[in-house]
Amino acid sequence: MQSSALTEAIALEDDLQQGILAQPMGGYPVAALNLPEDFVRRIRDRRLIDIYRREFRQIEIPAAATQPASAPASAPAASSQVVIRSAHTELPSVVVDRRAKYVPGRPESRGFRAPILASKLENPRTTLPENLPTEWQAAADIVASRLAPDGLLDTLTQVISHVGATAFLAEGSTGWERLVEIGFPVDLLVHFTIDGKPPKLQLDLIRRIANRLTANASAGRGAAISGIEFRWQRSEGFTAADDCGTHALDYFRMQIPNRALWEPGQRGDAVDIAAQVLDAAPRAELLMLVSQSDASALRTELSAWPAPTTKRLTLIEEALPVSQWAQDNGKPGWLRTTGGELRRASLAPRYASQNEDGSVFLPNDSFMADDWVGAGLAAIQSPLLFQGGNLIVASDRAKSRRVLLIGEAEIYRNVALGLSRAQTIEAFKSELAVDDCVVLPSVSFHIDLDVNVRSLPDGQIVALVNDTHAAAIEIARAGFAALGASGHLNPDDARALSAALAQDDHAKFRALMRAKFRLPLNDAGQFSAGVTAAFAGPTARDAAPDFHTFLAAVDTLLLDAPEFVPPNNPYALAYSRAMQRQREDQRALLDALRPLGWKVIAVPGFSATGDSICFLNGLHDAGHFFVPVYGGFYSALDAAALEKIGRALPGITLVPIRTAAVQRRAGGVRCIVAAYGPPADQAKP
Repeated sequence: MQSSALTEAIALEDDLQQGILAQPMGGYPVAALNLPEDFVRRIRDRRLIDIYRREFRQIEIPAAATQPASAPASAPAASSQVVIRSAHTELPSVVVDRRAKYVPGRPESRGFRAPILASKLENPRTTLPENLPTEWQAAADIVASRLAPDGLLDTLTQVISHVGATAFLAEGSTGWERLVEIGFPVDLLVHFTIDGKPPKLQLDLIRRIANRLTANASAGRGAAISGIEFRWQRSEGFTAADDCGTHALDYFRMQIPNRALWEPGQRGDAVDIAAQVLDAAPRAELLMLVSQSDASALRTELSAWPAPTTKRLTLIEEALPVSQWAQDNGKPGWLRTTGGELRRASLAPRYASQNEDGSVFLPNDSFMADDWVGAGLAAIQSPLLFQGGNLIVASDRAKSRRVLLIGEAEIYRNVALGLSRAQTIEAFKSELAVDDCVVLPSVSFHIDLDVNVRSLPDGQIVALVNDTHAAAIEIARAGFAALGASGHLNPDDARALSAALAQDDHAKFRALMRAKFRLPLNDAGQFSAGVTAAFAGPTARDAAPDFHTFLAAVDTLLLDAPEFVPPNNPYALAYSRAMQRQREDQRALLDALRPLGWKVIAVPGFSATGDSICFLNGLHDAGHFFVPVYGGFYSALDAAALEKIGRALPGITLVPIRTAAVQRRAGGVRCIVAAYGPPADQAKP
């Protein structure tokens, strides 16, 4: 008989999953996106794990830590002596005013496309109009509910059948305009042919369907769209850059977020990473974007940089807020001009977004593309919706093929636009100029936290993946040593626990945990500040996150020991079940990689949202791997990972980049640095 705790745990899981699907996109729920159940389950499991670790692993905050930090002293004169190159794109005032009115959120209009670059004068809505005529409101409901499951053409046929063909065939009809208003992605119709030929106008395709429905209303939707075939038209000769080290890197793009995320003194925040990357690439230039409200503080901090470094920096001040995820709003590559010249370029998505459970539009992460152009970086906009952290391109020289690894979320984003899975894969292959596409399950939020690909000089491709168990052992051993040294754990017991892990003796480790491991809680059920203080690294602010990471590692090591799950705690049981499923997802990712024939090497790494210490989210150039490291309390784990990576990548120089602050926000080097190379001969025409 199923226990009451298990029954409650399953109910918790179901409630959370239903809550995800019930999130609003204007007047429609996320459930309308028809996301596969396994995919939603993976999103739910990550969220469940994160909630449990934050809600049930609370830490006492010392009184001193609640006081606001004083602003660091700075020398105003120094800032005025440093000259930093600036760039800006002047836009018509009407465009500036329109952009200021957009707010972050899931667009209700499924066909929404951010008005940037060539379309910056347009004024698309993220919401549907109020007071639509009854028949067109019903058509809007058809688009919202049927676009993902039925596809673009079938949904279009249903809309035409409902409102009547005359809405598109009669002289002076406004059917096209209404289609745009109700959120139908009319721009994607250009990627279909009629009887093997591209239509002169997108409206021709609509009229073809309308005429067939008029001629034979009983023939069914299949007959109405027969002869119409999918054929993706690539965006203006763009070729995505390899991510596996086949070319040099000479240009970087970064976005500096709200100052609360890069307070001076934090190890591995965005500004610290920028300095390290430029130091490691002495000939490269950096384009840095920051909101105007944070620009003065940033300039003060940059005043401490050496003059030769600031000469390689271009700063753009944005009127609107800026996120730090530069990888997601523009895929680096090259653009072949009409004259045959290759230019460094970014491919911007349909609109910049966050989240997997319905893409959340980030207005300025889209709008800043116009400023890239003002700084000399070419940019074009794709009709596809994507986040760059889920796109990894590798050149398999042994097979003379370019391979795209794509996170499953990017498939479902575009299925929500009305493309089928097969059409989405074909579109990405064409859009990024690759030969093959491999879809990976979303173990982490993005696949660049789960896999890193390197091409070696002999043509062999190495895929680095996380060894979560090995990382958990290193993390736990560091924690036991700290607890023993601080007196919160008997020193002999701490050494015994560490030794059992070092010997991979899990039975002994579990027995010791049952008998010896106890940590004090205060009256509120929080871990005491004294315990967490033992985990302080270079600064006291490191203690709490490092302690959280330790607890997550211990949970990982005890995952196969059900006796450590409180029998009457459904929350703990749901948490354990989610972690077990996540481990299976990681195995599924490995299964998806194996058919490629690449050499897969497991590296100690812990991708666990805010508790992460992951070494995969780095950048490659022709001779180097810019490896994200954590430092501080977990330096021993850094050393173990670097040693394993070094053996896996012979002849490649490893460049450790401090990333602790960004890793606590589930990021890394690649997440916040978009990297570009000089125009390359291997770029496809």
